[in-house]
Amino acid sequence: MRRPAFITFLAFSSGIITAYFNNLPLSCIAIFLLIICSFYFISNICKFPPGLLNLNCIFILITSGMLLYEVSTTLFPANHIINYVDKTTHSRGDFCVIAKVIKDPEVKITQTVIECEVESVEIDSHSIQTAGKIILTLNYPDEKFEYGDRLKLNNPKLSTPEFPKNPEDFNYKEVLARNKVYVTARTFDIEFINNSGFPILKNALRIKKFINNTISANLTLNQASLLKGLVTGERGLLPPEVYEQFQNTGTIHILAISGFNVGLIALIVFLGLTLFRIPLAIKRIVTAVFIITYAFVVGLEPPIVRSTIMTILGMIALTAERDIDMLNVIAFSGLIILCFTPQALFDVSFQLSFIAIISLIYLSSELYTLFFYKLESNAGKYLGLFFSTSLAAQVGSIPIITYYFYRISIISIIANLFIIPLSSLCIILTFLISFFSLIHFHLMTNIFSSIGWITATVTLKFAELFSAVPYGNMWVHKPNIVFVIWEYFAIISIISLLNFNKNRKLIIYNWYSYLWTYEPEVNFVVWNHPKILSRELFKFNKGKNLFVYTILIGIIIFIWSKVYGYNNSELKLVCLSKTSSTIIKTPDKRVILVNGGVYASYLDSGKDKIAPYLRANGISKIDCLVMTNPDKEKIDELKYIFNNFKIKNIIASEECLLDTKIFEYIRIKNIRYSFMEKENDWFKYSYGDVDFLFSTGDKMCMLIKGKNDSIAVVSRKVDSIGENNVQKTFVTDSDGAIFIKTDSKKIKYETIKSLSTEESLKCRLLRYLGIA
Repeated sequence: MRRPAFITFLAFSSGIITAYFNNLPLSCIAIFLLIICSFYFISNICKFPPGLLNLNCIFILITSGMLLYEVSTTLFPANHIINYVDKTTHSRGDFCVIAKVIKDPEVKITQTVIECEVESVEIDSHSIQTAGKIILTLNYPDEKFEYGDRLKLNNPKLSTPEFPKNPEDFNYKEVLARNKVYVTARTFDIEFINNSGFPILKNALRIKKFINNTISANLTLNQASLLKGLVTGERGLLPPEVYEQFQNTGTIHILAISGFNVGLIALIVFLGLTLFRIPLAIKRIVTAVFIITYAFVVGLEPPIVRSTIMTILGMIALTAERDIDMLNVIAFSGLIILCFTPQALFDVSFQLSFIAIISLIYLSSELYTLFFYKLESNAGKYLGLFFSTSLAAQVGSIPIITYYFYRISIISIIANLFIIPLSSLCIILTFLISFFSLIHFHLMTNIFSSIGWITATVTLKFAELFSAVPYGNMWVHKPNIVFVIWEYFAIISIISLLNFNKNRKLIIYNWYSYLWTYEPEVNFVVWNHPKILSRELFKFNKGKNLFVYTILIGIIIFIWSKVYGYNNSELKLVCLSKTSSTIIKTPDKRVILVNGGVYASYLDSGKDKIAPYLRANGISKIDCLVMTNPDKEKIDELKYIFNNFKIKNIIASEECLLDTKIFEYIRIKNIRYSFMEKENDWFKYSYGDVDFLFSTGDKMCMLIKGKNDSIAVVSRKVDSIGENNVQKTFVTDSDGAIFIKTDSKKIKYETIKSLSTEESLKCRLLRYLGIA
């Protein structure tokens, strides 16, 4: 087998994916695995054909992946902390949790996140040995806790993270589950017991803390936050607007510790040791020790583990003078990660890391051959190599980025040419500043700190400059997973076609030039081996056929999406949780947003709840913004929507537009506005084919009446009020994501959470609709 690790990785990953999408009983998987293993031993004894044995091994790997995923996600010991969640709410006595900090706490601007391993719980002074991880969240930044601290959490509020209630919300529950965390905790009463931890990790985190403190002491806030994000991954104190600029320019990857950092550090250490004429074998060993230490310093995240394993295996292969199959090495590193954390396969950082490195290895050479093969100067070759590698990583990452983040950064190709070299210089300067600070050489520390400040400032200015380029960053509709797979086939087929086309011209040109030579040996080869030409031209035909097949599949996917996609006769409505907002898509595809949500220090519903849903559905403009409640509508709630989406019309009560800030925004954006007509305690408004009716007061009612159906929506805790033969009516609540799709024949609806009924409001709406 040419690439055993790659085949093993594919089979094992297929098992994990199968278990992820199918809730299979653990006992059935174990029995099936036992049967397959038994068949394998029988096949060996009976000497079955090798092909059958290989197929059997693949099934064993697939089943093993399924079993490992189910064991890690569903099998909890009896004393797991998840079994004590209810005791925090029902216990009347004292309840304490003894836990140890197992990771460096993440300090942010507004909160502190600490991952802990639970040792025991105490109920009324009775101690019970316990297992499992928890995430402790403090609603304030606090740097006094560190790895190895044993803490006593008095009367904590334990809870299991909820699934997102809104479409396209960040799935915090799933992210924690990938790290085997199933319980969160909050408390204001924490007692420090002692400190104990793994010595190697404690020393590694001391190095990290020293670097962060040194950078903070010698640079200003934004510049220090950038350098800490580049070197140690501490980006929690980076201002949101700066973080957004790096996202818009497609250079956010430099702030995520990845293989780029590991490779750069390995190169710095290796070249630094070369200056002292150290033997090659020792240089490789010292470099391996440095990158392993760095992996512990920044945390053993999948991209770091992948790049560390690849670097070490590469140096071992070079020392042993063995050929390196990079795809096999990549697969082997991925297999090690999945054996410890199978949930990592669904992590965005894991997917982007492996896709990016595969693209770098296999696409960069193709792109270089395609665009820069004629360059002769060394500077031109270096620039072409840098451009082709940067372009390869971005091209390979585009399908994944569009699927998870719904954006494409056009300007990133140019931005990376400036920001990546500057960020590399920032990393080198950070280590120099830390080194001279460690040996108390203050003069050199100040010199390199000044250079580091200038470099970081220039990097931030470039990010700000490229972020402001019009149409440099585009929001796109969230693609289907089938379309994502097709995109990769399209990328491969297009590059293959262009390269084969170029090679075909070169082959034909060289063929005819050989025919006119007077060298007997060349003429003999050309005339007597015509299949050389046919074989090379056949390669072009393969590339052309792959391109044609890819285009045909793309057309089929497009037609399928149009036939089974959005139904023009439907009225689609989504009530967003914790926002008091409703998004309506009318049969003629106009988008109406009712209210701007809420704004607080911990939540901007416009940015965190409304915008993700709109962008995932390819919505860049709002045809009508409806404002119904003057007490809750503030400019902070609507600021993000105003700045990032085009609003054509605003309909509001007169009280809403008395807010001078909102009216100033309307004037600056040149938005048309009008007032609702008030009838008793109801506001009436018609927009296109849809009629709306809004109630006043805290509990906003809304009646949407279309051509064929009428839908009543109450955005508070009200259950379904049923339907009659004449008029189909449903009531939803704003504390769960509700989809309502209606046409002239049927109503489809989904309610994630059902809450208690408020009878007075329900009866009021029923009386208005004339329903007994």
